Amino acid sequence: MITEPDIKMKVLLLIVIYTCVCDSFATYGDLRIAYDTRLEFRLQNGQWGTVCKHGFDNDAAKVACKQLGYDLGNYDVISYVHTYNSLSVAICDINCGGYESHLADCYTQSCSHDYNSCSHYDDITLSCCK
Repeated sequence: MITEPDIKMKVLLLIVIYTCVCDSFATYGDLRIAYDTRLEFRLQNGQWGTVCKHGFDNDAAKVACKQLGYDLGNYDVISYVHTYNSLSVAICDINCGGYESHLADCYTQSCSHDYNSCSHYDDITLSCCK
């Protein structure tokens, strides 16, 4: 007989396997939506980072959603810091024209803290639709 804890453990194991397999195929410039809406960007070192609100507009949302396979997108700014967020801020001061096929094709500035004031209070959340 399968108990509820057994089922929960199997579901958790499937989620971990799925996440590991998907991340192993990710390359520089890939995007993902984490924790339901937070937009994350794959850095050249293989790590994931968040996207800052500075310069992020409807054109950037359009490009991000298009890259994720959707037609339309809306964005917002997370107004709190996730306690589980140990990621760096990957993209700052972005400028997209809306025609780019990847967010990495848009113009961005350095995210170094001495140059830029982006923090996790400025993380972008994104919702896309077909």
